[in-house]
Amino acid sequence: MNLVVEDLLTDPLRIEVMAHKVLEVLGQLRAAEVAHGDLQNGNLLIDDDLNVRLVDLDGVWVPSLNGSPPDETGHVCFQHPRRASNH
Repeated sequence: MNLVVEDLLTDPLRIEVMAHKVLEVLGQLRAAEVAHGDLQNGNLLIDDDLNVRLVDLDGVWVPSLNGSPPDETGHVCFQHPRRASNH
């Protein structure tokens, strides 16, 4: 995602479109009660049409996993500072 933003710095309208598409995907996750677990710029792929794809799904959480320990906690720079490995 960060590379796309760099490419679009002179096109604020397309950045806004991309932002809305990212928010749409996040809304879909919320509605499905799913957490990606590692939403960072390298895990959001944006194509030329500004479609959003999520990758690196090994940190995904779904309600049926409630209470199970995570396999990973994701990139430290994208985690809440009080997140523990048992969250």
